[in-house]
This record gives sequence, structure tokens and C-alpha cells, in this order.
Amino acid sequence: MEPDRNFISLLIPAVQQQSTPDQLTVLCQVKNFYPEYVTVSWSVDTQDAPGDKKDTKAVRSSDGTYSMSSILSVSRSTWDAAQAFTCQVHHESLKTPASHSVSKSECQE
Repeated sequence: MEPDRNFISLLIPAVQQQSTPDQLTVLCQVKNFYPEYVTVSWSVDTQDAPGDKKDTKAVRSSDGTYSMSSILSVSRSTWDAAQAFTCQVHHESLKTPASHSVSKSECQE
């Protein structure tokens, strides 16, 4: 069966994980995309996200589609000042980038 080339699902869990007392992380999961190449960018409120972004390598599923995660680490001061975090996915199957935002109030510390 041919993978659905136009389906990307984004999840930003309403859970923020604490890696150190001064560093917090937000996770974006990108699922069910094909072909393999995808890029993810982050913004905090309406600005490019400050902090470290780490992307996992895309993993192929049994149905031929791919999944990957992007992790944004931000300082406590950035977290405290922010209202929302947005994950934006760029993929050749999309006419415009797909994005998903989560407000800080939806996250748990």
C-alpha cells in the first residue's frame, strides 16, 4: 500500500519536562510523513525560539511512513516570559508549513 503522502500529524504534549532547574524542554512529534526529509522550526510567541533545538533522525514505520521528534530546550527566564510555543513543520507534501502551538498554561511544570 502506498503511504499517504499528505498526512502529517503534530503533537506537542501538554507536559514540559525539566532537564535542569534552569533548563526546560518542549517536544514536538511529527508522524506519518513521506518521503523522509522534513524540517522543524520553533517559535516562542511570535519570535524565532532562542535556545537549543535537537531533532531525532526520522524512523521508518512498517507502513512506509516516517516519524521524528524535535526537542526545544529553553532557559527558565525564556519559559517564564513566554505565552506560547509553536512547532512548524516543512515538508514537500505540504503546500504551506504545518504548525501547532501550545500555550504555556496548557503545560505542566
